Amino acid sequence: MLISLILKDWLFHSCQAVVSTQSTGELKGRKMRIVVHHSVATYLLRRTALPLILPLKNRPLFIHSNGFGVRFFSNQRKFEDDNNNQQQTPKEDKGSLNEDLREIAKSRRRAKKEEKSKLEVHLKHALGSKPEPKEGLVLRSSLYVELMTAVVWVFISMLLAAYFTGQDDTELYLEKIDKKMAQLQELSKLTHKEEKKKDFDRLIESLVRHTQTNDSLRKLIVEKGYFGIFVNLIKADLDANSINYSAKILDHLSQLPSNKPLIINDESMKSIISIVNDVESPLFIRKTMGVVLSNLAVPVTNIFSGDSKVNGPEFDQVRVRLAELGVVGILTNLNQDKKLRRKLFGTAIRYISKSCLKVNEKGELLSVSSSIPNNDLIVLQQSFKQSAEEEQWALIRYKNAFVNSGLAMYLHTSLGGALWGAFESMRIMRKDTKIPINWKLVLRSALRTSLVTGLVPIYFVGIGVSLYNYANHRIDTNEQRFYFSLATFVSLYPWYYLLPIVERFSPFWIGGHIVGFMSFFTYMYITENDMFKVDNQLIYEDAMNKRRKEQEKKEKEKALLAPSNNKSPA
Repeated sequence: MLISLILKDWLFHSCQAVVSTQSTGELKGRKMRIVVHHSVATYLLRRTALPLILPLKNRPLFIHSNGFGVRFFSNQRKFEDDNNNQQQTPKEDKGSLNEDLREIAKSRRRAKKEEKSKLEVHLKHALGSKPEPKEGLVLRSSLYVELMTAVVWVFISMLLAAYFTGQDDTELYLEKIDKKMAQLQELSKLTHKEEKKKDFDRLIESLVRHTQTNDSLRKLIVEKGYFGIFVNLIKADLDANSINYSAKILDHLSQLPSNKPLIINDESMKSIISIVNDVESPLFIRKTMGVVLSNLAVPVTNIFSGDSKVNGPEFDQVRVRLAELGVVGILTNLNQDKKLRRKLFGTAIRYISKSCLKVNEKGELLSVSSSIPNNDLIVLQQSFKQSAEEEQWALIRYKNAFVNSGLAMYLHTSLGGALWGAFESMRIMRKDTKIPINWKLVLRSALRTSLVTGLVPIYFVGIGVSLYNYANHRIDTNEQRFYFSLATFVSLYPWYYLLPIVERFSPFWIGGHIVGFMSFFTYMYITENDMFKVDNQLIYEDAMNKRRKEQEKKEKEKALLAPSNNKSPA
């Protein structure tokens, strides 16, 4: 009877309740479950204040509702005392709609005020103030936890190092380079067979990957006289991918400074020049061969290699030999083609001019070699004079040195960080907290963000990436690869603690990096940097040209066959 009254009252007030028992009929102390939604229970208890008694496990359960809460009693005496206290202390009627709206409005104003105070605290923290300890914040102060965390990271680093070591077979190529080169030549003649073609593609792709990352393999290939093999593959009747891979390998081999004196005296140099001069050659091949010739003239320097290793007398002889072979005219012609134009070609001409021309006591330019073509000599003289004029102006000289050294990127990231730090600090003051702009805090935020966005790229890109490439190119064995990979991953662990410090010191540093790099890439795009010259566009045009030539050839064959088919028998 009692359960039916409760259900009737809930249904009358559009409430939902589920009452289930394991036994039918009257309740005999078996398990009973009442499921009521929170909103339904709140509505019911605010509208009713009835004491309820339910039997549960052969014992009565006394439930009392006072309109704002529920109390459960297993003792009848306590239940009656609580009921009498509630009747003696009349409560203020807050069930009306007006009172509810007032309470909601007060709570909203209170929440808005608290949010504003929190934003002020967040602003002070965001602009570099010392963070206040938060309630409930648990700091990991246990040495055992820190030690176990480091051990787990070292274990993960060992697994990653073992994985990358297993994927590297550079040591195998160094030990069996003769066999690999003989296999490459043999497979190049059998590319018409599908299985041999797959083996050839797999081998040459692997050579592209290894010559890009290992100096010992580059040096070994050139010293053993295998440089010309890849030049012959370009001239062979192979598919476009195989020819492009061969050109990329030549590009990698020409970047090593110790290979330049050997390559310039190789018999295949004349073949490279003929390929570049051939207008019918694919655009990608002509561009890449121009890069190979430019690599022989331009020194490759970084913070771990001194100028003495790349600017000695033997390299001046290499540049003079390039001028004698007519490379200056070749690079000039490539620069006149908008599709093939590269800044590297102009840089190579400038270095060749400095090695081939000398100034006598009268201020006249004299050539160190009489075998240089006259047209090329005129270009070299113009380039030499332009370089001399630029060096007279200190601003231009410092600007060229600044750009060539790579410091321009760090300047852009630093300025982008300062701009973003100032903008974000003013936005928080004016929009979120309505605080008047404190220019001292704005300046401090800009300086801190600028400092972080300048130093982080210097560490990761200038030092980290350069050091990684320097060491990675000199790894020859699997053991060295394992320890190098292990040290690389372990070196990332301290940043687990350093990045929170950086975040507290300059909370806007990530946005500052984005703004800085956007500015840097925009500058590179405007100045037509070679990084934005995509090779895929040249490869696509080569494919379209090849398809068009094949179609024209078929049309000519059809035209030749058409008259013979139209002849009528005599």
